[in-house]
Amino acid sequence: MVTDWGMEPIFKSGVLHTEIEGSIVRENIPTLPGNYYGFFDSLCQSIKKNLPEPVTAQDGIDVMRIIEMAIASNAEKIYLQFKKD
Repeated sequence: MVTDWGMEPIFKSGVLHTEIEGSIVRENIPTLPGNYYGFFDSLCQSIKKNLPEPVTAQDGIDVMRIIEMAIASNAEKIYLQFKKD
């Protein structure tokens, strides 16, 4: 059995870089292990038993908007606020 399944190397961890109460905060945030089994189990149940889907189409659209805003924020060096439709 692979014990580090879904784990990324520490050098690929994310970086939180923000300002909190006037102080600059910069710290590495380790990536959590991935696990899509729960998602696919929920998807299967939603199809078989006509239950709500685990992720809605609107959730997907919101993720795309957040990614686009992150790219724009970085390119323009400005703060953008996400507002859910």
